[in-house]
Amino acid sequence: MRSKLCVLLSLAFVLPACGSREDPAAKNAVGPAAQAAGMDVTKPYLTEKKIQGVIAIIKEKPEFWDSCKGLTPVTVNAEMEAVAKKYGFANFQDLSASTYRVSIGMMQAQIAKHASEMEAAQEGMDEDADTPPEVKKMMQDQMKAAMSMGQDLNDADQKLVEKYLGQLEALHE
Repeated sequence: MRSKLCVLLSLAFVLPACGSREDPAAKNAVGPAAQAAGMDVTKPYLTEKKIQGVIAIIKEKPEFWDSCKGLTPVTVNAEMEAVAKKYGFANFQDLSASTYRVSIGMMQAQIAKHASEMEAAQEGMDEDADTPPEVKKMMQDQMKAAMSMGQDLNDADQKLVEKYLGQLEALHE
């Protein structure tokens, strides 16, 4: 199941840069303005169809990256475009923007789920007389950083991710 998580994370975070190596002959169907909107997480972008497409890819192609070993960048880009289109995305950038948002939504859901535990731990540190103040401050700074990690996904996309959160989490077990 770790390979499925790796697929989602690589699609979300590593591969948006692959568009810069795209074969000029393989122009995508989405223009620059639409691509930029896909990465602007403050504006709604996801649809149920896109989330279902992300889930289907993770289920059906967990070893996708292993199958690309040894292929040329042009061939890999063509494969990525074909996979994206097979699962209902306009192109690979559309798939990448969707998986990026799904990943952010999943992280936000996990942070929210554990926020009360983290706040309780922080209160416990405040009350702990045995821990030196500099250690307390360091630990509190680390907790604050963890809680504020990532970008805030817009409410519409976050609600869609949360609707499918059970299915998404099951893919990573």
